[in-house]
Amino acid sequence: MTLHTITLARPQVLPQNTDCDCCARHLVEALRGRAGVAVARLDAAALILEVDGQVVGDTEAEQLAREAGASVTQRYNHPVFAVEGMDCADCARTLERGVSRIQGVHYAIVNFTAAKLRLEYDREQTSSEAITAQAQRLGYTLRLPGLAAGATSYDTTSTTQYVCSVEGMCCAAEAGPIELALRGLPGVQHVAADPTLARLTVRYDPQSLNAGRIVAQVEQLGFRVTTKDEGRRTKDEGNDSSSIVDRLSSIVKARPKDILTALCGLLIILAWASELLGAAAGVTAGLYVLATLAGGLFVARNGWATLRATHTLDINLLMTVAALGALLINRRLPN
Repeated sequence: MTLHTITLARPQVLPQNTDCDCCARHLVEALRGRAGVAVARLDAAALILEVDGQVVGDTEAEQLAREAGASVTQRYNHPVFAVEGMDCADCARTLERGVSRIQGVHYAIVNFTAAKLRLEYDREQTSSEAITAQAQRLGYTLRLPGLAAGATSYDTTSTTQYVCSVEGMCCAAEAGPIELALRGLPGVQHVAADPTLARLTVRYDPQSLNAGRIVAQVEQLGFRVTTKDEGRRTKDEGNDSSSIVDRLSSIVKARPKDILTALCGLLIILAWASELLGAAAGVTAGLYVLATLAGGLFVARNGWATLRATHTLDINLLMTVAALGALLINRRLPN
């Protein structure tokens, strides 16, 4: 056996994935089993082959490496998905672990700041559809590479867009569970909850879903959904009402969270005042408990609804547990 060395630059054999170390390793593994190739290894940006000159000539060895590189490029895909639904670094880790468990996925890296998922997978073992389906089960939406690279808008010929206001959605911690719950509905293609404007936009297939189902899912989480027409009608009805009691009743029904928040603040002031005036400790403690219940009612309800709908613990439920724990631990208020 007469061995001699052939050195090839990566771009010669991997023109499309020159910088991918995984593809380079796949290439080396593929070449090690070929007849006449005794050694195949990487050295920086070069592929080094030691071949038996009696079996494989220099030209044949280079052609062999090019064919192996083309096979590797065709077999392994490296898409970059845009991720929708991530609102914390823990979400990124959950998505990484979930996608990495798919057979055929060699690595999955999530950039939380850019909301991107970069991965490599074996086309013979899995597909983009399987990966997006796994992400959907975890509560995230992946935009396919074709849409991200070429398309600038969704196909609206077979979809319907529903836009509404969501009362009570004031932060990302509340918008996240809404998006997560709606993505689980059949026919939903896109969900965007904007807590700054308290606005929800859903794009869906009308053959699989309707607006009533969307509203019911959101209200199940403890929020109130209104459209422009409904808001205008409520305002007109309030102006036509001649009874003060009716007006107050409509205000309470329209803004229950604000009423309970104001009541919570009032109870805290009363508890503080009763403590300063030397009232019985039981009275002061009772006022604080009532303030906690008034301020935490909707928080607890939203947390429980999110747990039932998405089987996940959100910040509302965690705060409820913390508040109950504080009440149980600190049963005796300081004098």
